[in-house]
Amino acid sequence: MRVPVAALLLAAAVLSTSAEASASGRSAVRLSLTDSPDPAAVGAPLTYTATVTNTRPGVSAGVTLYFEMRFLPADPQTHQPASPEFVSGTTSTHGCRLHDDGFICPLGRLTAKAVVTARFVVVPKLATMYRAQFAGGAYTHVQGEPYSANSDAVQQTMVRS
Repeated sequence: MRVPVAALLLAAAVLSTSAEASASGRSAVRLSLTDSPDPAAVGAPLTYTATVTNTRPGVSAGVTLYFEMRFLPADPQTHQPASPEFVSGTTSTHGCRLHDDGFICPLGRLTAKAVVTARFVVVPKLATMYRAQFAGGAYTHVQGEPYSANSDAVQQTMVRS
């Protein structure tokens, strides 16, 4: 079977890019997000739990976790998104601060294979007709590392009256 030269060159480019990323010591950070309870109730606490994992054997420096509400139901009177009450944001290692409609959690350096858990408590103000109308979202930023698909997570929650 003959493989076109262009395909071999493309494969070589992909392999060298992967090798450079590994050799540079950059760490990949994986993020997951869950909610509890689901369904949630209007006026009752709803907790989103984010888990940040350094998946590489090297240290990740300058890691920051962001949490925000991605989708919100519209208030029937103002037609503006009905933001929940933001109660608290904490991590297993560092503090978080409220910023606009979400939390910022500077995690700093994550050692090899480190796992950090963060909890964000909100109180929904309106019921939703569809799960997609209310969703928490989280993403990470790692200093010196390009955006990657595994650094973003969204969790949809049904809110009942």
